[in-house]
Amino acid sequence: MFKLSKEAKRTFVALFLVPLAWIALNQFGFLDFLEYKSVDLRFKMRGNVSHQEGSLASERIEVEGNKTVPRIPKVIYVNFDADTLSMDEVGERPWNRDFFRNVGRVLLTEGKARVVGYDFIFSPKSTSSMVPEENVYDSDSKIAELVEEFPGQVILASAFTNVQTPFLKNSYVNFLSGPPNLNEGYDQSKMGFRYPESPTYPIFSYKDGQYLGINGPITVAPNKVDGMQRVASLWFPGGGRAHAYNVLGGKMAKLALENIESNKSSGPTLVEIGKELQLVWMESNNTLIDTTPNRMPLVRDRNFHAFGVEALLAYYGLDEKSVEITEGNTRLVIRSLSGDLLVDTPLIEQQGMEINWFSNWKEEAEAETLYMRAKEHYNQEQYSEYAAIGPKVIRLFLERVEGIELSAEDSKLVATLQELGFDKVLLKTAEELMQAAQGKIDPENAPDIIRLEKLLAKIADNYLPPGLLSEYNPMCGMDNVLYNDKLRKAVETILKLEAALHKYRIQHYKYSDHNESLNLWAEIQKLGPGQSPEKASLLSELGEMEEGQSLFKESSVEVTSDSQADSIGVELVALNQKLMAFQAVKGLKSKILKLEKLQKRKLEIKEEIETLRKRAEEFPVAAAGIKAIIPGKEKELGDLDAEIAKLEDVSKSKLQEQKLAIEREVEELKKRIEQFPALAAVIQNSQIGPKEKQIKEKEEEIARLDEIAEGGAEGDLDEEQAARVTAQAMSTIKSLISYNRKEISDSDIENKPYISFFEQFKDAIVLVGPTEATFQDLSPTPTDPDPVPKVSVHGNIIKTLSSGIYLERILHDRSSVALLIFTVCLVLGFLSVLSAPWSNWVGVLTMLAFVGVAFFLFTRHHLVMPLAAPSLAGISTFFIGLIVMMVIEQKAKGRLKGMFGSYVSADLVEQMVESGEEPHLGGEETAITAFFSDVQAFSSFSELLTPTGLVDLMNEYLTAMTDILQEERGTLDKYIGDAIVAMYGAPIPMEDHAYQSVRTALLMQEKQLELRDKWALEEEKWGKCYGLVKQMQTRIGCNTGTATVGNMGALDRFNYTMMGDMVNLAARCESGAKAYGAYIMITEETKIASEQTKDDIAFRYLDKIVVKGRSQPVAMYEPTGFMADLGQETQDCLDCFRQGIDKYLAQDWDGALKMFEKAKEMEPNKPGVTPGVKDNPSMILIDRCQVMKENPPGDDWDGVYVMTSK
Repeated sequence: MFKLSKEAKRTFVALFLVPLAWIALNQFGFLDFLEYKSVDLRFKMRGNVSHQEGSLASERIEVEGNKTVPRIPKVIYVNFDADTLSMDEVGERPWNRDFFRNVGRVLLTEGKARVVGYDFIFSPKSTSSMVPEENVYDSDSKIAELVEEFPGQVILASAFTNVQTPFLKNSYVNFLSGPPNLNEGYDQSKMGFRYPESPTYPIFSYKDGQYLGINGPITVAPNKVDGMQRVASLWFPGGGRAHAYNVLGGKMAKLALENIESNKSSGPTLVEIGKELQLVWMESNNTLIDTTPNRMPLVRDRNFHAFGVEALLAYYGLDEKSVEITEGNTRLVIRSLSGDLLVDTPLIEQQGMEINWFSNWKEEAEAETLYMRAKEHYNQEQYSEYAAIGPKVIRLFLERVEGIELSAEDSKLVATLQELGFDKVLLKTAEELMQAAQGKIDPENAPDIIRLEKLLAKIADNYLPPGLLSEYNPMCGMDNVLYNDKLRKAVETILKLEAALHKYRIQHYKYSDHNESLNLWAEIQKLGPGQSPEKASLLSELGEMEEGQSLFKESSVEVTSDSQADSIGVELVALNQKLMAFQAVKGLKSKILKLEKLQKRKLEIKEEIETLRKRAEEFPVAAAGIKAIIPGKEKELGDLDAEIAKLEDVSKSKLQEQKLAIEREVEELKKRIEQFPALAAVIQNSQIGPKEKQIKEKEEEIARLDEIAEGGAEGDLDEEQAARVTAQAMSTIKSLISYNRKEISDSDIENKPYISFFEQFKDAIVLVGPTEATFQDLSPTPTDPDPVPKVSVHGNIIKTLSSGIYLERILHDRSSVALLIFTVCLVLGFLSVLSAPWSNWVGVLTMLAFVGVAFFLFTRHHLVMPLAAPSLAGISTFFIGLIVMMVIEQKAKGRLKGMFGSYVSADLVEQMVESGEEPHLGGEETAITAFFSDVQAFSSFSELLTPTGLVDLMNEYLTAMTDILQEERGTLDKYIGDAIVAMYGAPIPMEDHAYQSVRTALLMQEKQLELRDKWALEEEKWGKCYGLVKQMQTRIGCNTGTATVGNMGALDRFNYTMMGDMVNLAARCESGAKAYGAYIMITEETKIASEQTKDDIAFRYLDKIVVKGRSQPVAMYEPTGFMADLGQETQDCLDCFRQGIDKYLAQDWDGALKMFEKAKEMEPNKPGVTPGVKDNPSMILIDRCQVMKENPPGDDWDGVYVMTSK
């Protein structure tokens, strides 16, 4: 089917060296870098994809407490960025971990995040030795509080850094912290256990039989080839004693900070007792130190799971027991609480997984991009450009604010800012920027970039951070979390303060003597609880009335800062305690008064009962009626006793009785000690001690009652003092309410959807990590042009594991790649040497298809097939093959052109090169159109021109004519003096060879006119021959038929030419044209074949003749021009000539003469008018008719004219 030349076969075999070279390069890893970069290119071409798409996106997983969460978690990044770093709460390095604790607590409580992971290593090595130990301990304790409050939801980073903490390398132990990579030969049985650089006590602890603190290694080794983090280890072999020593070692170091003093004779130490590690006093028979933790399991049989894996386990409510590493370390499997398969990850080199990078780290926002451009213009003092961009930046920021409609006119944006409550300073900034953009003020006087930044920051307070709404990597700063939490707390604080204000008002108006306020308060109280416009209006009026009273003016204060608010808060607490003490004293007084009344009434009832009994004795007749009254009195007396019993705490006599009773019990217990000395300690501690405490409490209660009775009790106030204290408390609360409202107003809380902010975090995995460039915690990724924070690595690990969208490599082993290289090169190599017109295109398309398949498999199915090595090998093989074949062909062309180029057509040379065959004698019959041309009266030119002049004339003429011939795809056979011999349809077959030959003839005649016009201006050049040159005419003859075409001549010298009767007839057409006054004459076969191709050439019938040397008549035609170019006169001429021919053939000689005479006057070529023309077809036929008229041919005449000359 496909035929290769000898040179092509040799080249194809030699090309096998190319894939062998590429296979060797790949085998030794020299192409790995390019292969990785081809994967990066596929990531970029794929673009951003969401990990929450696909079949698992809608599934929910049951976790603890019958709660369900989405199977694929939302991953949010909370960044320690430049804005966070500038917060006052952060301070200088090393940062207080109280800040980190606060962020985590807010995310877990207000945001209801499922998991918070810190991409910070809170290890002893991460703090400076310059920081006091107590500060470090206090800082670590803040994180410990978070861990203990949310034990299964906080993930803390560790790393195998080869850095050993003091608790892992000391006199007790020496645990290495290098990465235990199995593919690098790590063997736990021979090399011992490894433990990463981690937090220690108090962050990690052991309490009530539970480990506190989840340890997630963040170690992801950079790729050895290009330094990018591509494969992440999902687990590391763990276990051993290291964790126990890390925790209790840290605890032992913190004893002094926890106020546990060492004995003078001994200090703390760690001892291994059975299966435990214990913290004991030295030389004390292993007495445990009285602290927690002081003992924990010595060995913790648990592998380390990567930071992302631990975060995912916490999200699903699972622990390490839910993770299974299959036999041979081939897969990592995680199952849900119900046993369902959640994660099934194939492991690379026993521990790793190739990270699927789902998206860019951060999507470029138009607003921020334009703002940075404005800042750049300002810094470069390009003030006109800066001013022009300013309004656009403001508009883009405002477009993010929900609930507002922006005018298309920039000048009206200021009104929008005013509606949002911006102050005059910021409004002026916006207005001046608009004026600068409109040219109303000099751009150099536009507000500077600092003022613009303040304006944009204020606008940003009115919408959620744009990054938090990202489809791919939602994120915000730690400052955003605390800022929104501060606003939330401000609202909550106002609500609490307003509730407290209401309570204090109730107290105040019990003692106030301000009648107007009392009356207004009475009206408010009548409205009952709840809110209403009327009540709000009355409260506002009451507030204004209170501000005018001296009691409130004395204690009024304006709060302007957080610190002052805290100080005022402390004062409020003191006032509250004072009022509580007052209420307590007042309550006791009330109870004492009530007790006194009850006791007085009891005495009265007793007296009444006694009186009734005496009367019954005195008056026996009425005794029955009197005695009937006594039971009611006795019942009332019983009720009074019950009421009095409830008031025992304010009965001094009762308290004294209770005290004496307890004292007697103590005396009895002391006697028992004398009887049983061995039980002295137990009785003292468990019985006597508590009772002595009760005696002391009773004494204090009795003394308190005495103070109240004497009027000197602490906290006792008169009504005027109570009114003053409550007024002071109310003023303080009002000041705090005003301050918090101002905070909210400054933050535009009405337009700030802070509730929506925290809703974004619900059930999410939140990764807190450093993103500021100064932290140098950046790494390149396949999807980002610049290095991005490494915390994104762990986010993509979580996304890959939870979504199940793994990168799967196919044909990736060296042998498979080699086979693929060989196959691609085999196909492309063959196409490169196949000298077919389509082979090059097919080769290019094959290579593009291979690359396209690789990109398609990656984009749609996340399959990674080798691309760089096979592609480069295929391309190099293909182009080397093309180049080699090109060189071979060029050499062949050069050789053939050198041998035959002077008399063989260029097409024939190409055909010879492509066939790979040398020219040889022989021919084949084929359908062609033979073409002959000759210059009229050429012998006259030869006589008059010098040899040089003749050569110049012929070179110019033949060049022009040959150019036309070749442009029309004709094959030049030979030159015979001034004559041109050519053919159409060989060696390259042509369906339109007849049409092309006739077209060439017409174009040559047109070119002849141009040459004559040119030569007419060159009289001096042509001299004596000038007259002939400017009248030069060329006759052309064509015939279509079957001829023998091929290489003909001697064995060592031959020419590609044509032979046959039809060729001779074509020559007769050229010579015979002279007899008819025509300059182009063709046979009927040529006319018919030409018209079958295209019908745009006008022909006229000349005659049916028998040329000399032939016996068969042939109809002859003259092509008179392209129909589109024929003038009306020429068309009329042809019409008259056709009618004349009809009459001529009908032997109507007079009629024919008449028509030919008319045609003669309209002939295109007229003697004396057209240069070089002596006659034309009409003139020839006039003469013929006259002869025929005189010598009629007879009735059997068939219209054939026999020519007697060539």
